[in-house]
Amino acid sequence: MDDLHRLDTSSNRWEEITTTKGVGPERRSGHQAQAVQTRLVVAGGKNSTTEFRDIHVLDTAADPPVRVFAGCCCAPAGGIFES
Repeated sequence: MDDLHRLDTSSNRWEEITTTKGVGPERRSGHQAQAVQTRLVVAGGKNSTTEFRDIHVLDTAADPPVRVFAGCCCAPAGGIFES
């Protein structure tokens, strides 16, 4: 639950990203993720003891990818991307 992968569209295979700069989110499941241009936005989720209400952004255009933002949000418990 703390791994990061990308799809290589030329080979149609998933590759694990093992090196990033910055501090990533705590281990979690049930989170929301959205690609926005060259950034991956991850919001919310939970683990066995905590329901997270935070946002993390990974800049995938950098080599290695860089975690550029982490902050708190005031989203409803269901998540910020639900309608």
